[in-house]
Amino acid sequence: MPRDTDWGSLVPAGVTTAHKLPRTNKSVLLLLDNQTAVAYVNNLGGTVSAQATKLARKLWMWCLQRDILLTAQHLPGKENVIADRESRVMKDRSKWMLNPVIFHEIQRHFPCLEINLFATRLSHQLPHFFSWRPDPLAEATDAFLQNCGPVRGYANLPWNLIGRVLAKVESQGVELVTLIAPIWPSQPWYPRLLRMLVSNPLRIDPQRVAITKDHLDLTPFLAMWPSQAIL
Repeated sequence: MPRDTDWGSLVPAGVTTAHKLPRTNKSVLLLLDNQTAVAYVNNLGGTVSAQATKLARKLWMWCLQRDILLTAQHLPGKENVIADRESRVMKDRSKWMLNPVIFHEIQRHFPCLEINLFATRLSHQLPHFFSWRPDPLAEATDAFLQNCGPVRGYANLPWNLIGRVLAKVESQGVELVTLIAPIWPSQPWYPRLLRMLVSNPLRIDPQRVAITKDHLDLTPFLAMWPSQAIL
């Protein structure tokens, strides 16, 4: 049965095709690391997921109108090193912070924010913060161990923890969490994040992100995502 990850593989495939190939009379080979997504593209849809079928057929119609021959081929994840690099490598973003100008803009939209959920004494941007590791200046250590139900928090967190954070927000009925996270439709947590939004995300210029670490290997497109539990 197609899962969110299958649907998530088709979305960027369609976006990439539409934006990177505006010309006609082309042969396009999509290399996807999801076998179900490959089947849906090559077969113009499937019998299980109406949503995935609709997208696959829409992609095909777009290509046919431009005389583009579209095929898909499976690329094992272990060979897809470029796309997987940021997904699988741990980045400690508790040591990162936004440009204060951007953060003040967030506070203008959400003046009720009370606590940094993942921060350090050097990177926290609210008076109170939960640290990732023990810190005498922190309110507590490890936001995952705290009762966050009544919290109105701000989180610039490691990206490989986004799915876990969203699960905690839902399980504890968290009032509001404003996440700084990449615009990354292919990730399994992305549909869940969209469902939990309380207002439109605010896109952030990657060149205006301030970093307390020495180097930045890859700057993606970031956004502020105001989210809450679905009650």
